[in-house]
Amino acid sequence: MKKSTLTCITALVVAAAVFAAPAFADSHSKYEKYGKEKKGYLEEKFYDKAKFFLSNADEIGLTEGQVKEIKAVKHDTKKTLIKQQAEMDVLAVDIKSMMYTEDIDTAAVAQLIDKKYEIKKEKAKTLVDAIARIKKVPTKGQMDKAREIWKQEEKEEKMAEKGGMMYPGMMMHR
Repeated sequence: MKKSTLTCITALVVAAAVFAAPAFADSHSKYEKYGKEKKGYLEEKFYDKAKFFLSNADEIGLTEGQVKEIKAVKHDTKKTLIKQQAEMDVLAVDIKSMMYTEDIDTAAVAQLIDKKYEIKKEKAKTLVDAIARIKKVPTKGQMDKAREIWKQEEKEEKMAEKGGMMYPGMMMHR
């Protein structure tokens, strides 16, 4: 009798785990699903904008020079963001270290916090500038075409979210 009870309980636990797994799978952002850290709104917007223009360059009608310019902005901005994030990470480690001391020097900690958030502010400004630089690359006609493609992709994504049928040729690369 005990063996069958144990088997039944084990089966229930396994079934609960199997049915609960999908709920936990969707609880992460799209970046965490792919092993990347979660980005803030501006950083996500910057990378989405660059990826959109580069992946739709032919449809938009971007020249080779325009593509190179967008890639250069993306490259330079990515390097700057990595440096800024590293500085913030080092400051965070220093702040934590100071918080573990017996006598916390609040003035020194406050100074490090100010420095960290100054860098964070610069990071946001860097991203706004980079987005603006990318948006200046295409001509007015190319931007109109880009908006058209963007709206079509959004429409297709909404349709897919509602369970609509996807047909060959429908864009799903954003």
